[in-house]
Amino acid sequence: MAQELFLWDHPVSSYAQKVRIALREKNIPFKFETPNGAGSGNKAAMDSSFSERNLRLEIPLLIDGGFKISDSTIILDYLEDKYPEIPLRPDSPRERARARMIEEVCDSQYEALNWAMGEVNAFRRAEGEMAAKLNRAKERESVKSVYEEFRAGTNGPNTAIDALRKGWIKRECRDH
Repeated sequence: MAQELFLWDHPVSSYAQKVRIALREKNIPFKFETPNGAGSGNKAAMDSSFSERNLRLEIPLLIDGGFKISDSTIILDYLEDKYPEIPLRPDSPRERARARMIEEVCDSQYEALNWAMGEVNAFRRAEGEMAAKLNRAKERESVKSVYEEFRAGTNGPNTAIDALRKGWIKRECRDH
């Protein structure tokens, strides 16, 4: 019997979230855990079972037997290669490239916006007028610039939603 995969995870990590979505969409059984001290930057405060297996101290970390894989994009490629029965990638090379470009925009820009807004709104790193100003800027400029860069980079007239529907996850998402 194949050993179940294990994912070191964090509930607010968009990188870990996309790995969990892929595992569930592909119907791959896995266990997951959030290491104590994750995100603290203090190795001594972290679970040693996590920090000893992950020299970069990054989340997500997927463990398949003794094989450790970090970086969510590399993990997704690994899952797609090892478990091809339920493909999540589009069939054509062009559409796979488009999906990868969408993923890169989401990883490099959209994730940064989400993290910043989490710092402002969830962790209250800014309050009052400063928080309101940052939230207005996010709505007005930042999201628009991410979308515009996405459109310019893909040379296509489709909206981001249309492209995502054709992108990495081509099947309809289910509630999990």
